[in-house]
Amino acid sequence: MTATQQVEPSLTKDIPVGTWETLSPAQIQDVLILRADRLRKLRAKMARMNAEQKKAEIQTLKRYYRENPWDFITDWGFTFDPRLTAQGKPAVMP
Repeated sequence: MTATQQVEPSLTKDIPVGTWETLSPAQIQDVLILRADRLRKLRAKMARMNAEQKKAEIQTLKRYYRENPWDFITDWGFTFDPRLTAQGKPAVMP
C-alpha cells in the first residue's frame, strides 16, 4: 500500500456505538461474515505481494490501527458478557 492509499474504513461504522447488545443473531452473523470476507481479501492481497510489499502493508495497517484503536476493536474484537445469556442473547459479541 502506498502512502497515498487509504486503509478501508471500519467495517461497522454504520452501527451506532452502544447498540451491540440490541443486535439480533442475524445481524451479528452479518458482521462476522464481513470480517471473514475482509480477512480473506487481505490474505489474498498479501499472497500476491513480495516480502517488501508485505512488510509495507503490515506497517500501514499497524499505523492505522495504532492511530484508530477503536476501529481495531470494532473491526476485529469480541467481547464476552455472560449476563446476556440470562436474557436469551449470545454472550459473545463482535
